[in-house]
Amino acid sequence: MPKKKTRRKPPSREKYEAEHRVISFRVDTETEKEIDERRRKTGCSYADLVKIGAGLWESRVQQKLETLVSKKFANLEERLEWIDRLLCELLCTLLPASA
Repeated sequence: MPKKKTRRKPPSREKYEAEHRVISFRVDTETEKEIDERRRKTGCSYADLVKIGAGLWESRVQQKLETLVSKKFANLEERLEWIDRLLCELLCTLLPASA
């Protein structure tokens, strides 16, 4: 019987997987419901919620605010799109799950 060939991953995929590790954990059903409700209301991803919980989000938001102040935008529409994305991220951070 011939050996199965293992398909080699492209270098870009290997780099992505090395920089974006998989994390898994278990939660009780009540916590899962609260997380799903927060995700539904804010549009945050699971990764965003983990960053918020770990306290990593504040520095990222601060960096984005600094970029907003210093960035030169091509036009008003581009600036508004950028602000809209920033506001969505802030909502993920500030909006309580029960809101």
